[in-house]
Formats: sequence, structure tokens, C-alpha cells
Amino acid sequence: MPWSRETEIEYVLDKGLTVRELPEPVEIRVPDATYTRTVELTATGVRVRELFTIETHRVPREHYGAFRELCRGVDDAQRATVRVEVAQ
Repeated sequence: MPWSRETEIEYVLDKGLTVRELPEPVEIRVPDATYTRTVELTATGVRVRELFTIETHRVPREHYGAFRELCRGVDDAQRATVRVEVAQ
């Protein structure tokens, strides 16, 4: 039974702040799961979208290593930061 979770968060920046740097998109695919994350500029700030999908009810033992690496990749992606600065 596949399972997925989609999350979208939009951060609205105060006037006078500009985005200096956005994290790169992330896409991780393993035999039983997929994770994608995008961060994009909007008219008022920044939008973060994530999609995490598990294709099976139970990950087979032989895929544990790949699934563990996917989970580490998700943790790394979620630690990424958006750099903003005060407009000059």
C-alpha cells in the first residue's frame, strides 16, 4: 500500500529583505521510496515543497541500506537554509 506526504510552506519576507541564496532542488530515489524538495522564490518570499512517497507497506530487508541513505538525505535536505539579507 503506497503512502505519501506532501508539504508546502510559504515564508513571507518583511519589506527590505531579499533572498541571497536558495538551496538546490533535491531528488532522491531508491527502490521503495522517493523524496523531492524544491525551494523557489515567490512574489512575497519563498515557497518550500516536499513530497515523500513510500511505494510499499514494508521495505524488504535487502533494501534497508538504500532506504537508510534516503532518510539521511531527507534529514540533510531539511537542514538546508535560505539566506536572506537586508536590502541596501
